[in-house]
Amino acid sequence: MRNITIIAILAMFIMASCSTLEKPRTGKTYETDQGMEITFIEKGNGPEADSGDVVFMHYTGKLENDSIFGSSYQRNQPFRFRLGNNEVIKGWEIGVDYMSEGDSALLKIPPELAYGERERGAIPANETLRFMVRLKDVRKAPKPFDTSNATMKEPVEGLKIYTTKEGEGKQLANGYVAKVHYTGYFENGEIFDTSVEREKPIRVQLGKNQVIKGWEEALKTMRVGDKARIVIPPKLAYGDKGMGRIDPNTTLIFDVEILDAELPEKAVAYDVKGKDTTYTESGLGIIKVKKTDNVMASKGNIVTVHYTGYLPNGEIFDSSVEAGKPISFELGKGKVIKGWDEGLQHMRVGEKARLIIPYQLAYGEQGAGPIPPKTKLIFDVQLLEVK
Repeated sequence: MRNITIIAILAMFIMASCSTLEKPRTGKTYETDQGMEITFIEKGNGPEADSGDVVFMHYTGKLENDSIFGSSYQRNQPFRFRLGNNEVIKGWEIGVDYMSEGDSALLKIPPELAYGERERGAIPANETLRFMVRLKDVRKAPKPFDTSNATMKEPVEGLKIYTTKEGEGKQLANGYVAKVHYTGYFENGEIFDTSVEREKPIRVQLGKNQVIKGWEEALKTMRVGDKARIVIPPKLAYGDKGMGRIDPNTTLIFDVEILDAELPEKAVAYDVKGKDTTYTESGLGIIKVKKTDNVMASKGNIVTVHYTGYLPNGEIFDSSVEAGKPISFELGKGKVIKGWDEGLQHMRVGEKARLIIPYQLAYGEQGAGPIPPKTKLIFDVQLLEVK
C-alpha cells in the first residue's frame, strides 16, 4: 500500500453541504508525504484509481472561512478527469490516488498543492482548500498493446507499424469505410484520446483526408481483425502547428484495432426533373423530392440527416451516404451553415429535398476546404429523425 502516516483514528466532521452522502462511519485521517490531509468518511468496495484511469467525482469545495466556492452537486453532474494527466490541482491527483471507487473523503489541501499564490475566481491566493469528495466511478484505462513479439513494417519513411495480431478480413484500401477502435498516447505513455473508453469506435473513409496522413498510410496496410501499434512522426501527424493538447512537432502513438470495413453506398443525385423549386426570402431554394405527413423539424430539435453535397459543376465534395454514417445536431443553433439551419426547418421526418444554397448562406466570401470563395452549394438531404 502507499506510504501514509496515521494522524487520527476518528473522522471528526463531515461538511454540511454534502447532505447527499451517507453519515460518516468510523474512519481515519492520514497525512501524505506531500503535506495534505485525507479523512476517510466512507470506504467503497470498487477498484482503486490508477494513473491513466478516468474518474468521476462528486465534490463540494470550501474555503478556510467555510464558504462554498464550487460543487458538482449543484450541477447534478460529477466532475470527470483523467488521473495523471495534470488536468486538476496537485492535491486532487494525490488524494484520488489513495482512493477506491465508492470512497468518500475530506481532502484538506495546502496552497502549494492547490492554486498557490494565484487568485482563481472566488479562491484567494495562498488559500488552504477543503474538498468533500466522493469517487463515484472509475473507468480503467485501456491496456497498451504488447509489442514484444510484434512484426514491424515501415510503409512510409518514419511511419512504424507494429502488428500485434493479424486479422483475416478484408484488406483496406482507398474508398473503404473502416470501423476502428483506438487509443492515442504521447511518447511518455500519457493517453490523450481513446474510443475504447467511450465504447464508440470511429468510422473512417480512406482516401478522403478525414484523418491525419499517418493514419491514412497505416490503415491502408491493414486488414479487418488486425491490431497494431502505429508510431506517427510529426510530419505525418500535426506537424509544427500542433492541435489542441498536442504540441507542435509531437510524435504520436496509436493502438488501433480494425473491427470492420465495407465499401459504402454510392451517392446518387436526386431526380428533380419536373419538380417545383420554392425560394425563401433569404434566397434559399428548396425542391421537395419526397414528401411525408410526419413530424416537422423545428429550432431546438436534435435532427439526424443523411446528405450529399455538390459543387455547381456536379462534383461531390462531401457525403454522409458514402461515409456510411448520418450526422446529428441541434437545429437552429448555428451548428451548421445557415442554409441547412433554415432548409431543414421546412422538412418533415422521412422527407427528401434538394437545398440550393447561395454562398451567403454557406461559406461566404472565404470558402472552406475544397469549397472555393463565393460558391453556391447544392445538398441532397434526407431527414431521418427528429428528437
